[in-house]
Order: sequence, then C-alpha cells, then structure tokens
Amino acid sequence: MFKFAHKRIVLWPVIISVPSQEGDGGVEEHEVKVSFELLNRSDAQLIQETPDLGQDVLRQRVRGWEGICDEDGSPIVFSDDNLVALLDVPYIERAFSIGLLQASNGAPAKNYKAGSGG
Repeated sequence: MFKFAHKRIVLWPVIISVPSQEGDGGVEEHEVKVSFELLNRSDAQLIQETPDLGQDVLRQRVRGWEGICDEDGSPIVFSDDNLVALLDVPYIERAFSIGLLQASNGAPAKNYKAGSGG
C-alpha cells in the first residue's frame, strides 16, 4: 500500500566528487548519506530554474547526514553552522543539490554518476 505524506524526510545516498590532490585533474568519489526533507514540485522547479537559490533551499531541507568527517577522521556533527560551512564548498553544494532533486523526484540513486549532473 502506498502511503502519501505531505512532509517526508528520507536518508539518501549522495556522491561527493572531491578534486584529487594528485595533480591529474581527477576526482575522488565519496558516498555519504544525507537526510533530506523532500521538495514539492514548485520548490524543485525553482532550484532547477534559479540555481542561486539552491543554498537557501538546502539550508531548509537538509536535516542531517552520515559519513562526513573532518580532516582527522572525526565525524562532523550536524548543525546549522556546519551545514553552512559545507554548502560554501561548491562541489559539496552541487552534490547535495543533485541528491535532493533525485530523492524528491524518486530517481534511483544508482543511476547517478558523479559529474553527470544527475
């Protein structure tokens, strides 16, 4: 049975493509899980049409994460300040935006390949 919920929060796999430090122009892919409050149709359309609003929407819709650590390997606790710091990094903001759109659209995460744009 399908159950409809007006407000839905899901834990979703997100691939963050981090520029390699090897000087080869490559990326290292890291999978984390992000807890998102799913978008409604108008919010999803707004993000796609106005990318500058992406950070504002993400700050409202990201509820937590798993698998994000600092340089020493210690988990970064979810907080508004930590979220703002992460979203200030373009490749993290992009990964979170793609994940939120995929989850909201019901697109299987396995179809996402880093760098494809979704």
